[in-house]
Amino acid sequence: MTDEEPIKKFRESVRTSAFDEREQMPTIYTDRATNTIADLVPMPQFLASAPPGSMLITRINVPIKVRGQGHGSAILRRICADADRLGVVLYVQPISSGQWTNRTLRAWYTRHGFRYGRDYYTRQPRERTN
Repeated sequence: MTDEEPIKKFRESVRTSAFDEREQMPTIYTDRATNTIADLVPMPQFLASAPPGSMLITRINVPIKVRGQGHGSAILRRICADADRLGVVLYVQPISSGQWTNRTLRAWYTRHGFRYGRDYYTRQPRERTN
């Protein structure tokens, strides 16, 4: 397997309708089977003293009929895997717009490695083990 094959497989499995080569992160992640979607934007550096290349998760939306089946966690794991591979710091301001409370949503992000900072939850990239 070449170094490019995992990236190719990932891009084939996730439709990325926007890709910013400068940022090196997809800005839209979707799961075609469930219509689960996540959006990211470059983190403004004047906010939270973000390092260059940081990304802000602006939403993860799982359709009501497929909630509670792990689709949101799956898409967040893909985002985190890309961030780890590319050395990107992730930010999020967990605000519920669905059936979860803000407290439940913050706990969910914490389980995925995010830690509360000044105004945002932040996830530092994990070191590669290979």
